[in-house]
Amino acid sequence: MIPKLIFSLILMLIATTSSRAAALVPIFSHQFNLYGNWSQYLQSAVNAEVYSERQAGSATFWRPTVQNTVGVITYRFPLPNSVNTATLAASMAVWTTGDAFAYDPGAQAYLDVSKDGATWHNLDGRYANQGGGSYGPYDISPYVAGSNEIWVKARITGTRSWYSDGLIFSQFLRTSPGSGDDVFSLQATLVPELSTPILCGGIVLILLIRRRKADLSS
Repeated sequence: MIPKLIFSLILMLIATTSSRAAALVPIFSHQFNLYGNWSQYLQSAVNAEVYSERQAGSATFWRPTVQNTVGVITYRFPLPNSVNTATLAASMAVWTTGDAFAYDPGAQAYLDVSKDGATWHNLDGRYANQGGGSYGPYDISPYVAGSNEIWVKARITGTRSWYSDGLIFSQFLRTSPGSGDDVFSLQATLVPELSTPILCGGIVLILLIRRRKADLSS
């Protein structure tokens, strides 16, 4: 009788804990613009800088710093649990051939994602006759599921300058002053950890089943 009672209590414990875990799926959410804390998860910036326009306008954005050379901005997001699903949105824009304002025919911008910072997957690209702006969102689950970190990389190139503002026709995370809008957003659902009650209950349940089988065979 006692084993049956213990068996029932264990099943109740596992069911209750499992339902609570399902309702409390861990979520990672991070948004920002370039007037906020944009450097929190910044891993590196090579041949690129955050710049505020002086003559062409008043927006702030990442831009390349060396003409005809790719500027690379990399963000790394460490996570407490492995990724289940994830969505990324990030703005980039170029003014190039095919646009109403084709200032720089060689302007390019690309957005990539990785689960380890080594193998990258391209999400979008802006270049001649495929210019303008983009934001997403992009489903990055196939590229980062199972990982405990998410890497995001932008590659921007400029070939023509605009007076004192320089290389401004390839931009990443353009932020307009006073808008308050987020230009970067990363949302991820994480795999919940198996709780201690479930582990303990499962072990006890296995032991009871083995004991029951031994009693029946003796």
